[in-house]
Amino acid sequence: MKKEFAGKVKLIYIDPPYNTGGEAETFTYNNNFNHSTFYTFLKNRLTIAKPMLKEDGFIAIAIDHYELFYLGVIADEIFGRENKLGVVTVVHKPEGRNQEKFFGTSNEFMLVYTKNKSVANFQNVILDEELAKRYDKEDNEGKYRLKNFIRLTDGKYSLRENKPHFYYPIYVNPELNEFSIEEKLGWTACLPYNRQTD
Repeated sequence: MKKEFAGKVKLIYIDPPYNTGGEAETFTYNNNFNHSTFYTFLKNRLTIAKPMLKEDGFIAIAIDHYELFYLGVIADEIFGRENKLGVVTVVHKPEGRNQEKFFGTSNEFMLVYTKNKSVANFQNVILDEELAKRYDKEDNEGKYRLKNFIRLTDGKYSLRENKPHFYYPIYVNPELNEFSIEEKLGWTACLPYNRQTD
């Protein structure tokens, strides 16, 4: 497998046992390792996974809070701390588990690394086709959309009279070719203007 897939895989997703100390389901998915065994178990698999990735490839590793920090140390060691893209919180039970002694766990985590951050890129990933259609502009940095900075969706809370101290001017020079957030002599203060409410 190592020979066949070396340098060819764009994304690896790993969902290892979480090592929560609960009952082991089967010998192939042991959820009750001692810590050093768990460390070795993960380190071996991540070490094998790295050479399979393309230079711009990604690895996503699911884990919960019991081994999150140890997994982060292992992954930093193998993929390089500089190639860590982030820790994503995955909410699976918003109300939390109600039988826990302390905090009612509501989420797990996903550590995301790339093999080489200098060539990795998320821009070509589209998660929602309908949302992608809204990004109707494009420049050298990629696709984007224009967005109104005046909040129109908060009903009465978006009205100036209800939040008089939430409006800050932008100052524009007389030639209209420079602006500043600091007041300057001879410049005009511009406040947000909403045609629907003002």
